[in-house]
Amino acid sequence: MFWEATDVRSNSGNVFATDTVDSVLPSTLLFGERLSQGDFAFRNPFQSGGAELGGMPNGGYFSPLTWPYWVFPTEVAPGVVKLLEIAAIALGMSLFLRRLKITPAAWPVASLLYASSGFMLAWTGWPQTRVAALIPLLFWATERLIATRRWTSIPLLGLVLGAMWLCGFPAIVFYSLYLITAYAVIRAFTLWRGNTQAGWLDILWQALRYAGGILSGVLVAAVHLLPFVLASNDLIDFEGRGGNKGVHINTSALSTTLFPYLFGRPDFTHYWGTGHPIEMLSYFGIGGIALVVIALVLRRRLPVPNPIMWFFVGAVALIGAGMYWGGPALALIQELPTLSSSLSGRLRSVLGFLLAVLAAFGLHAILRPKPQVLGTKWGRRALDLAGLALAIAIVIALVMTSTNAILNSPTPPLVERWLQFTLLAVAVFVGITTALSKYPHWLFKVTAGLAIYAMVALPAAQVARQWWTVNDADTFYPQTQATDYLAENLDDQRFISFGNSIYIGVSSVYELRDFAGRGFTTSEWRDLIATAVPGAQRTITYAQPPVEAIPEASSNNILDRYGVHYATMPSSDQLPGPVEEVTGRVETTLVLSDDSSIATAEVTGPSRGVILSAAGVTDLPWDGMKVEVKAVDSDGNVLTTNEQELRQVDDSIFLALDADEFDADLEWTVEVSTTTPDATINFWSEDGDASLQVVRPQDDDLNVVDTGDVTIVERDTALERIRWASDSTVIEDREERLEYLDTEATPDEVVLEDAADEQPGGGEGSVVVTDSGDLDITTATVTTDGPGWVIFADSMRRDGWTVTLNGEEAELVDAEHAGAAVYVPAAGVYELKLEFVTPGFFPGLVVTGVTLLGFVGVGVWALVAQRRRREADATVEARNVETSEA
Repeated sequence: MFWEATDVRSNSGNVFATDTVDSVLPSTLLFGERLSQGDFAFRNPFQSGGAELGGMPNGGYFSPLTWPYWVFPTEVAPGVVKLLEIAAIALGMSLFLRRLKITPAAWPVASLLYASSGFMLAWTGWPQTRVAALIPLLFWATERLIATRRWTSIPLLGLVLGAMWLCGFPAIVFYSLYLITAYAVIRAFTLWRGNTQAGWLDILWQALRYAGGILSGVLVAAVHLLPFVLASNDLIDFEGRGGNKGVHINTSALSTTLFPYLFGRPDFTHYWGTGHPIEMLSYFGIGGIALVVIALVLRRRLPVPNPIMWFFVGAVALIGAGMYWGGPALALIQELPTLSSSLSGRLRSVLGFLLAVLAAFGLHAILRPKPQVLGTKWGRRALDLAGLALAIAIVIALVMTSTNAILNSPTPPLVERWLQFTLLAVAVFVGITTALSKYPHWLFKVTAGLAIYAMVALPAAQVARQWWTVNDADTFYPQTQATDYLAENLDDQRFISFGNSIYIGVSSVYELRDFAGRGFTTSEWRDLIATAVPGAQRTITYAQPPVEAIPEASSNNILDRYGVHYATMPSSDQLPGPVEEVTGRVETTLVLSDDSSIATAEVTGPSRGVILSAAGVTDLPWDGMKVEVKAVDSDGNVLTTNEQELRQVDDSIFLALDADEFDADLEWTVEVSTTTPDATINFWSEDGDASLQVVRPQDDDLNVVDTGDVTIVERDTALERIRWASDSTVIEDREERLEYLDTEATPDEVVLEDAADEQPGGGEGSVVVTDSGDLDITTATVTTDGPGWVIFADSMRRDGWTVTLNGEEAELVDAEHAGAAVYVPAAGVYELKLEFVTPGFFPGLVVTGVTLLGFVGVGVWALVAQRRRREADATVEARNVETSEA
């Protein structure tokens, strides 16, 4: 897929959605497509030598909020998933606030505030928001468990927590667990029966029920949690995130709570911030903040116990201070187990929920004021002062950070309307609160409520519209020139994409094996990438070969040994080869515009492309100028063509041509034309011929095979990904082995890593791979006249692999640094089967299944018991009636 289809910086209103385009969606669509064919894919072979898929929780494939991908068309499913998230938030928030006796009028406001908060907006498309969307339900299930003291409520907590684990982002689950545990403790003590034996026994039973709910949630998700734990040592580098400890997001990000565009829009226009917008956006809106302040000032009007109110206030203060200012607050948070390596900005996932609940409290205080008289007079006054002080602190923090950011902003017009609306909203809230205190008529309450809804909903919809952009369906992973060519020619071999010419990660959608890509992989595979293509491994989950590496990496021995048969590169980037001047540069120009063409001087012999000297361009459209170049012989026959988009025109233009196999004496000219209206390019020329340079082929075993918006070259020295090796070489040292693979290893040998694995070879053989129809199973026929090895040039360094020869299990040994090999001991014909199953998946599936069956049993028992109680109550009531009548 090339830039025209997937470059979100050019075609989308949100340029920060790249991870969803190149990582989340491709793997999700691959799993769903394979599932529809009856293939439960444990492994994705199309990224970085092979990566985990259905057996791991990374993509949240088992989450109920992901199920629309298995039901709806792929172009529609992401929108349905977001609607499900919003529905889950609304359901959970309503159930939770209902149990706290908060007015129903506040439920939709709190749901809207959380659904439109910065984290839920900016992270849309990732599994992270699916986890966060279940936080309100988690609080409801816990509140229900603690308040009702029913053992039969344990499955509800287990189901919600299990669904969160299955969404695939454990950091937010851990944030939520710490919060909900603190809430459960505080809530249990608000229901405490006193300092008696019965009271402490009640607390013990509360703790046991809560622990049962947490444990049951783990058991529900065992199908993914067990494989995750087993794979953590092989695939997940937790130490790689150790640098996040003590790092907080820029304090200025707090200003986006009120002014979401202060640092620019998500389409990258007017952007001037110092951090990543997805990690910084903290939008909550003036309506939500005003309600939070009202909740703090009018806290006596709330029906919730003081400890519950102050739990939410304290959690907001601790998380907000740590996230924006760091210091002791952040240190305290990150000292908690499992939280030290996560980016602090992701705490916005729980902060948004906490603020939304406080906002609901605030609306309740406005619409249904019933002052509490609990506690002593001085105690109530102290809490009143504390609430007022916190409200003032929030206002001061927002005013100071926002003022500073606004004064430093190079684009103040982006803030003007939001500032005006903020001041107007403050005045409206003050007026509503004051008026309702004096005139609490129901009609005025309805009017005030509608006004508050509007002040929350309208700006939230505007911000959501900016972040949740809508693009044409035909840009959703379309078939393209490059993907069509590779689909026809690549078979089960690999390609390498330089300069994001085929967008990183999307090869999973087209089921094309990419040497690099997105996702967790083994350290051995990262070693290969770093050795073969220096600079490609940007992070532990992101490998993108740079354009600068083309000359050296395109003919690399490691790429040969791992079956990289094709290399793709951006059409505008010059192919390797000597450059030959054809004409000189003079001070006249030719103009290329719509319905016109220019022709160059005559060229003789093969070429990988031509370089035209450009004097300038006018009216170049934002999506590029379509240019067609033809190689035409002396009889007017078109020998080869290339049609591509030019996004920018510098002082020269490179146009690739599949002409590197032309005869040495063939004479031809280059004709260039465009069909883009109004756009023109001025070329240097002499006597009607454009100034021209020719890029000649060189002895590097590369062959241009397809041109267009992506240039594709074939690597003639590439070996088969699964192949026969007659001999073996053992190199145990890691650095020596990588150097040997990079420079000296021969096609007919396998490089082993342990001397104990060495066996006699010498046989000549062949391997014919057959299509098994299953991504996790490779089948092949091996024919040999003597002993030797079958090499599997994939990322194989983790448990879960089994191999059989003629139905009998064989030993799979480490080979080729990241791959594996199986020894064939004698001449003959063998049927080989290589299979992968995620370790721990099936044991975890059994645990999950038994747990869910247990939940069904508990539910049936609870219904039967409830029915019997009702029948018994009815019988007792009937007897009482008979007795009274008698």
